[in-house]
Amino acid sequence: MPFTIRSSPTIANGVIYLGASLQFYALSSNSLPIITLNSPANHYNSTSSTIIFNGTISDDWGIKNVSLRLNGIINQTNYSKLNNFNYTFSLNISDGYYNWSYQVCDSSDICVNSSIINLTIDILGPSLSIFSPLPQVYSYNQSLSLNYSSTDINGVLSCNYSVINSTGGEVIIADTLLEVIEESVKILHSTYF
Repeated sequence: MPFTIRSSPTIANGVIYLGASLQFYALSSNSLPIITLNSPANHYNSTSSTIIFNGTISDDWGIKNVSLRLNGIINQTNYSKLNNFNYTFSLNISDGYYNWSYQVCDSSDICVNSSIINLTIDILGPSLSIFSPLPQVYSYNQSLSLNYSSTDINGVLSCNYSVINSTGGEVIIADTLLEVIEESVKILHSTYF
């Protein structure tokens, strides 16, 4: 809220100084812009490259602009000056790890940043190359070595395998003993049902 200081007329050295009026603004902790980030949620994982960012903005003095920050850098800015409003930004981004936030400046040129939210975009599947076993028929109780290589822009979290029998059904493997050497797995002993 503004308040005004007025002074009375003053006489000094034979000169009459008329009263002046100055207007000041008192800032309190609740006069900073309020930012509520609505979506996407923290640690959101998306398989779509189109992300819609949404945040509700309000301020006692009015809004000058709202900016979307992606990895700490301003990406887009909205100058509509709407108060108590949901600001949305739509963005197409590629595979990777990101953080996002909003920066809001009010009509008094006070700017604040929101908290930081993390986001993962994972559109492309991992690349998988199987070196062994070769695609052929294997005998019952024959030892097999599983050797593969996998890569992914966002890192490979795990790889799972299945063994399919000649009728197309999955073979259940019990008591499987695996030896892990870097990125290859060797089946040393298994009991098949």
